[in-house]
Amino acid sequence: MIPRIIGCLVLYFDMDFDVSIVSEKLGMMPSRKCRLSETRINPITQKQNCGYWEIRTEEFETFDSKDIQDALHKLLHQKYDTIKTILMRYQGTAMFRFFVEADPSNPPALLFQEDFICDINRINAALDIVLDIQYVYLDELEQYDLAELEEGQTIVIRKEQNEDLVRISPTAFSQRKLSICNEDN
Repeated sequence: MIPRIIGCLVLYFDMDFDVSIVSEKLGMMPSRKCRLSETRINPITQKQNCGYWEIRTEEFETFDSKDIQDALHKLLHQKYDTIKTILMRYQGTAMFRFFVEADPSNPPALLFQEDFICDINRINAALDIVLDIQYVYLDELEQYDLAELEEGQTIVIRKEQNEDLVRISPTAFSQRKLSICNEDN
């Protein structure tokens, strides 16, 4: 499986205002947006979630995160001063987020280029990487030759979604030990 990666920039706001203003100032339509007063109450903190304005790249099938970094830079490179002004004016914060879907035995390279790191610093943004690792389900297990696992690879066997049964690594397999999963790990 070739990894699939989407990159995005999310601007978060603790101030309630019409976030369409962000679109007007940047001259671009967001992928998603929501003002503070329209967000839900966080069940953990019992506080209102932040308002946000988000722009996403298209989905890339690639092993190299440079493609996504280049797409974000192309989208935003002339907008960083405006973004910084918006963040200051509306008490916002910024986060670059990468959604990565991959096979655990064949992940993409997540090496960040100097230009992209400069973009992050320019608007004082955070960087978040969301990994969605593809798992093996019991009914698919016969398709895998566990003896061919390489160091650093792990297969997670699941009975059903969100229900890990066993994690298999080369060391565990060679020692004939399996890590049984339960609610504690």
